[in-house]
Amino acid sequence: MTMNDTIRTIIAATLEIGTPVGLLLAYKFLPGWRKRLIVILGSLTPISATLTYVGLAYLLGNGKDPDAEWAFGAMWVMSFVVFVLSVLIGVILALLKKPVGLIKRYFLGLIVPLIFAGVEYLHKHNHLPF
Repeated sequence: MTMNDTIRTIIAATLEIGTPVGLLLAYKFLPGWRKRLIVILGSLTPISATLTYVGLAYLLGNGKDPDAEWAFGAMWVMSFVVFVLSVLIGVILALLKKPVGLIKRYFLGLIVPLIFAGVEYLHKHNHLPF
């Protein structure tokens, strides 16, 4: 069975919306896990904010802008790999014992997008072998 674009988009959108919502619910109801969950939430904040912005631009535009419609449909699949990598790196960073304190750990998670930006910059300027 092959997946068409619609199915891939639905799967990606469900995971990219459901993961932060699930993490927020776990953060609220599982206080013992907060020090780990906050790092993962920090790693997802920039991509979730971008998805929210594009989604709101599409929904509030009432379908008048065809570019917004295309962006809304395409963003889920196009951002999926970065989203999954953000979660995985966030999980790895969440295993660190330091820093202590929720705000410091949240900022630890915010390092993930900086890593992606650094790799993109190095790749763009031919400093990486791939």
